[in-house]
Formats: sequence, C-alpha cells, structure tokens
Amino acid sequence: GLLAGVSAVGRIYISTNLGLSWLPTAERRNWTDVACSADGRKLVAADNGTNVSGGFIYTSEDHGQTWLPRALPFNWSFVASSSDGSRLAAAVGEANVKGELALGFIHTSTDGGVTWTPRLTDRPRRWTGLATSSDGQTICASEDNGRAEPGGQVYVSRDGGETWNARGPVKFWSRIGMSRDGRLLACVVSDKVDEIPQLAISRDLGVSWSVVDAR
Repeated sequence: GLLAGVSAVGRIYISTNLGLSWLPTAERRNWTDVACSADGRKLVAADNGTNVSGGFIYTSEDHGQTWLPRALPFNWSFVASSSDGSRLAAAVGEANVKGELALGFIHTSTDGGVTWTPRLTDRPRRWTGLATSSDGQTICASEDNGRAEPGGQVYVSRDGGETWNARGPVKFWSRIGMSRDGRLLACVVSDKVDEIPQLAISRDLGVSWSVVDAR
C-alpha cells in the first residue's frame, strides 16, 4: 500500500513499503495535509500558502509523481478523500504560515478536485479538523470558534456537503477522525481553550460523545 506524509515548508513524501523508506515528491511548499484514494493512485494535498498569499489544493493521479494546482488560493489546512478519490473535501482555517488565526469555509469536489464548491458559507470559521467516509457522502469537520469562549462545534453532512448539522456540545474541538463506514467519530476536545485536551468518541455521528481514558 501507499503512504503519504507532508512536511511544513518542505516536500510531500511517498512510501510504498509501509513506511520503511520515503521518497520526496512535489515542490517545497507550506504543506499542511495530504490524503489519498484506497489504491494510492489519486492524492490530494493542502498548501497553506506564504507570508503574502494563500496556497492551493494540489491533486495527483499518478501515485504522487506529478501534481496540479486546484481551487482558489486560501490558507488551506485539511483535506480528505473518498476511497476512489473522486469525492474530496478541504478546509480553510486554523492558522496561516505566520501563525495568525485563519478563518474560512469547507469546500467539496465531486470530480477529483477539478472544481470546488464552498460549503457552510453563513460565516467563516476556524476549522481544526476534517474527515470523510469511504464513499465521501458523510463529512465531519471540527471548529473552535476562533479559540474564543465558549468554543465551537462539530459539523456533520450526510449528503456530500450539501446540508450540514451542528452536533455535540459547544467546546474546543480539533483533529477529527472517522471510520470508513462513517459510523464512528473520534475527536480531540477540551472544555477551555488553555486546558489539556482529551480524546472523545461518538457512535451516533456526533450527537453524543464519551471521553476515552487514554492513559
């Protein structure tokens, strides 16, 4: 199988032997996230940008050998992919290259990244995590209200990003993950902005959460 990882202000790295060795690909940029299809052929990566402008979403259809810039320039922080690489999601947010808070929207694509549609455009948010199910229909994203009290929520879409519902209590949510079937969510969360976060699990798409003792 293929593994991919990114280095901030560096390269994208590809491994075809379960991480024993890594090969650099793509140009040096402020990469923040990468995702790939189940067969490793299609990849999508987020470029956070530079001191003066935002970056692009980049896609590859040849196991990471060549890359094309997609979408508009923003401070992209997170990307997610369906198992076939056709349905993609990307989030603007968290921070720019200077460490300043960045706000924006969720964007989705149904054609492998050629075209993108902004979602949840009622107001820009500071997105802190993004995940999708294997079919790309269920998308979850976390936000923390720009690190301002009382915090943010987890947003869930079950129709590929067309409609969204805010789930769970208002807290400081970040780094969300999802099972392939979209039934189980895991998220890092804290009650206060300066509090040590905990791991929380949801088995009902974010309606209720239970804290996991990870010690």
